[in-house]
Amino acid sequence: MPAARTETVRFSASGDNLIHEGLYRSAARRAAENPQCSQPYDFSYCYANMTDFYAGFDLNWINQESLVNDAFEPSNYPRFSTPGQMAWDLYNAGFRVVSVSNNHSYDKGSEGVSASMALWSTLPADLAAVGFYDLQNHSPIVYKTINNKLYEPIELLSVDVPEDCVGNIMSAMGNRKGELVKMAPVGSRMRLEFKVPS
Repeated sequence: MPAARTETVRFSASGDNLIHEGLYRSAARRAAENPQCSQPYDFSYCYANMTDFYAGFDLNWINQESLVNDAFEPSNYPRFSTPGQMAWDLYNAGFRVVSVSNNHSYDKGSEGVSASMALWSTLPADLAAVGFYDLQNHSPIVYKTINNKLYEPIELLSVDVPEDCVGNIMSAMGNRKGELVKMAPVGSRMRLEFKVPS
């Protein structure tokens, strides 16, 4: 069995990134006023004061609350649609994991989901838009049989969170069939370690 190793990853989580009419109108105005901007929207100003902060992390995650696509006109509550330039401006701000599955995912129906999936797939390969899956092209989990017993891949996950977030993490890991193997205080936070099926 290989020796266990410990690695530290600095992780930021941001959200909810919910784009209302005032924001996309401002982004359109900023793009129109900037002769160097070749896109109809410029959302970069939303993150400009935070890019140094995000640069200090190994991985930046954001919950993108509204659909991001270029197939639908921008729209506000109750059926949001955000211009596609938002995806690129999130990428340029340093985000590499974007959660796209939430309570506004279906605001434009299945066509909106498809349009959003298509747009996120155009970004560089080091960005992961998670939450929507194309089941026809999804890789199956690889199982292995050892001594006539079926095994599935297991990952080890370590999470440091404020104490008031422990319940949310426990619930999320329970939904993934995660097994809590250790829980201990680390300063003012709690460290939770899980074994989780891949």
